[in-house]
Amino acid sequence: MKYVLITNFDKDKDGLVTKKAASILEKSGADAVRIASHEPIPGDADAILTFGGDGTLLHAAWQASLLGKPILGINVGTLGYLTELEAGEISLLEKLALGNYRIENRMMLSIDVMRDGKNVLHEDALNDAVITHGEIMRVIPLTLCCDGTEVKSFRGDGIIASSPTGSTAYSLSAGGPVVDPLADSITLTPLSAHALYAKSFVFSPDRRIEVLVGALEGRSAFVSGDGREVFSLSSNDRVVISRSPRKTALIKIKDESFFSILYQKL
Repeated sequence: MKYVLITNFDKDKDGLVTKKAASILEKSGADAVRIASHEPIPGDADAILTFGGDGTLLHAAWQASLLGKPILGINVGTLGYLTELEAGEISLLEKLALGNYRIENRMMLSIDVMRDGKNVLHEDALNDAVITHGEIMRVIPLTLCCDGTEVKSFRGDGIIASSPTGSTAYSLSAGGPVVDPLADSITLTPLSAHALYAKSFVFSPDRRIEVLVGALEGRSAFVSGDGREVFSLSSNDRVVISRSPRKTALIKIKDESFFSILYQKL
């Protein structure tokens, strides 16, 4: 068994937590390969462990989903809502080495930007896709559509499209609902909309959801998946949000329910 251990050295100073984890796994006869968070994940990995916070796990999740490999997060940061273990729970990795774990397959989002009939961006995200303005106090015009029908037009700071897993992240802070992470749905939550009744909408992932960018008139707008690199949007761009064919396989060792974790960390 080959485990790839990804370390965010801003969180795990000197990689001390990572070294302890590697020792536990190696004692079981497994290979433990340690890499930094900016390095690509080797394709021959059997499972991936991240050491940092939720951002470290999210950064690795899209690579893990491409490789079809399961991933487990160890929190060496602050909140660590998506991570499975805290730094002080490293000894529980013995259960992983013994095969005492389960897999939760989490829905991901596909993000496509259509411009003049061409696809100019495609990426996948575990948590969310955020469309937002680039300057302070400069609202942008957006129209939310479902299956070709306008749902709501508004001017505001932007809009968040979240997966069920991402419902407890930025979407929740913006007033969106908490969604069971094992459900299949897409939630759209406007950001500081200048409109009455511009509330969250929860859609079936089989719907065609589009966010149309209006005339920016010198303003700037961007889209980003899971807080990775931002992509600059233009007037009349269409941001298409859909269910990705890929999933993130989260390794679960502890027998904790979603609502128990929600109560503890939020």
